[in-house]
Amino acid sequence: MKLRSVIGRKGLVVLFVTILWTLLPVFLFAGTISDLNSKISIQVDASTGAYSVSARKFKWKFEGSVGRSLLTLQKQSGRDGIGPFQSLIFQWKEKTPLEGKIQLYSGKPIVLFQLIYLNNTETQAQPFPTFIRFPRNLRTFSFIDQRFPPPKFDLESGATPWLFFDKSRHTFLISPADYFMIAWM
Repeated sequence: MKLRSVIGRKGLVVLFVTILWTLLPVFLFAGTISDLNSKISIQVDASTGAYSVSARKFKWKFEGSVGRSLLTLQKQSGRDGIGPFQSLIFQWKEKTPLEGKIQLYSGKPIVLFQLIYLNNTETQAQPFPTFIRFPRNLRTFSFIDQRFPPPKFDLESGATPWLFFDKSRHTFLISPADYFMIAWM
């Protein structure tokens, strides 16, 4: 017996619409991009504002959040001076509307985070990215926040860059891409 003959054409349309309506939030409220060459993937959950960057090759996962649900979430692709990229672009509102962008470059292990103020404001937003979890069992390196800083095998909150590495010398670096003198980690 065929499904159409059991519930009829009208019932089949209602069933399809119900299934689509049930799955729609999954497609609207979560975004994922990945690069097969670098084995890096990025996920953003619009319902919570959480984001993660995973490097499958090393089993590393970095997690962060904007601390609230997102107003929009979209995928985009483009090219800049570094090369072709995919990005997840999303908006949320604190005291002013903000836009975050996470770019993943094709064939390169580079992820770029951007924060854009959509209106003029005198108030500073929460920093973006704000990581709440880093991969475990890694060594760290940064500099003390002072003039002519000596190195420090720890993370200094006001100093950049932050370098993480494992015993096999696999390394990742977190650093501002510009405004180095005023950027705060």
